[in-house]
Amino acid sequence: LSGGSTGYYMYRDDLTDNDSPYLFNQDFGTADAESGVVTTNVCMRTAGDVVNSTGEVFRIRGWATGNGVPTISIAIMRLPLIDNDNDDVVPILLDEFSITAAGNDTPRSFLRESADFLAVPTLTAGDIIFPMIKSSLASTSIYFNLTIETRNT
Repeated sequence: LSGGSTGYYMYRDDLTDNDSPYLFNQDFGTADAESGVVTTNVCMRTAGDVVNSTGEVFRIRGWATGNGVPTISIAIMRLPLIDNDNDDVVPILLDEFSITAAGNDTPRSFLRESADFLAVPTLTAGDIIFPMIKSSLASTSIYFNLTIETRNT
């Protein structure tokens, strides 16, 4: 994320952008991860990961850093696409959590496990999962890496 709107979720740039898939500069249009919609065009162009089998998320682990000391919120989303249907898609929130940056680009770790989730996030083979981020401070640069671990059910 670089200089995103304060409090609005952002997702990866379109794959046709030279900064993709590394820059999260596309505005989701809302601070609430559960209230937005995306076009099927966006679903196909934002470099999400396709789920290979039906299962559940059981661990999210990673690192985040930022200049300044913003609260960094990360939302993990699921796109349930329908074959041969180009209607807008309502992303489904799998998990949402926040950490406070330590400033000066000092890395902070995060770990979310099944016990941390309000409900165990379920996945269907073919779903696309992707992260979104937001910052509590304007004109902030945030860097993060994460892995989403799944298991078959």
